[in-house]
Amino acid sequence: MSSQRLSSLLLLALVTAAAPACGDKAGGVGLPDAPTPVTITTSVAAGEAAERAGDVALQRSTSAAMDSIPMTGSTAAHRRSTLSARVSGIVAQVNVREGDRVKEGDVLVVFDDRDVALQVKAAGAAIAAARVGVDTAKVEADRAEQLVKSKAIPSQQRDLASAQWRGARAQLQQALVGKEMAEARLSDTAIKAPYDAVVIMRHANEGEYIMTMPPGPLVTLEEVGVIDVRVAVPASRLGEITVGTPVRVSVPSRKITREGEVTRLIPTMDPRTRTATAIIELVDPDAALIPGLFAEVQVLRAADAPAPEVTP
Repeated sequence: MSSQRLSSLLLLALVTAAAPACGDKAGGVGLPDAPTPVTITTSVAAGEAAERAGDVALQRSTSAAMDSIPMTGSTAAHRRSTLSARVSGIVAQVNVREGDRVKEGDVLVVFDDRDVALQVKAAGAAIAAARVGVDTAKVEADRAEQLVKSKAIPSQQRDLASAQWRGARAQLQQALVGKEMAEARLSDTAIKAPYDAVVIMRHANEGEYIMTMPPGPLVTLEEVGVIDVRVAVPASRLGEITVGTPVRVSVPSRKITREGEVTRLIPTMDPRTRTATAIIELVDPDAALIPGLFAEVQVLRAADAPAPEVTP
């Protein structure tokens, strides 16, 4: 009996618990406010915001990835010169060898200057003679002027004496110019470095006779202190590069990274590679960079700026 009674009590409890729920459905008693539409709308908006944020992040990541792919180039001498003889003659002395560092104004090659030195002396003597001629012509011109005033000679002789004086002065000027030319030739017998450089090649040796026509090469120099980086710019990135664009240059072989800017841009495409050439001048006071090294160049664009805010 107790077992049947216990079963009856459990059945009654279940019926009692289920009755309110059935009554609410049947009688339309107020259900809990379920903001289902609002919840769905908010979820959609949040999803769209997240999607937009993801797109922005993807775009920024793509841009950063583009910047992380460097353009390639190579180092080149800022200036390279092959010095030639200015006067024909015998090389008397060569003061440099390949690899030597020279300063602007250093004497590199000296020619035998004995003949030119004699020309300078001859020009000096010609000047002295021309001055004597000027003084003599001046005396004759003054005497002729006095004689004309006293009517001792006709005026034609006075005019002739004056013309001779002017001619003597012109000869003096010619002699002065001749000496300047001789001194210039004497100066040209010493070949000097036009800028700070390193000697790349020595073309002449002592005892050789060098002519000016055709020009005889003496030494080849490459400037130090400044070096160029020539970069091949693809057509797809040409719009990003202008004069003054900041860049970061890395030379892996020397483990050197320096920042600079585009100095020159050659606006011509190479039809074989479809690239243009940008030139970056880098200050290199310790001459750590030499021409011919492989270089990687990264354009410093606005991709490093903070990402724009996304409004839900």
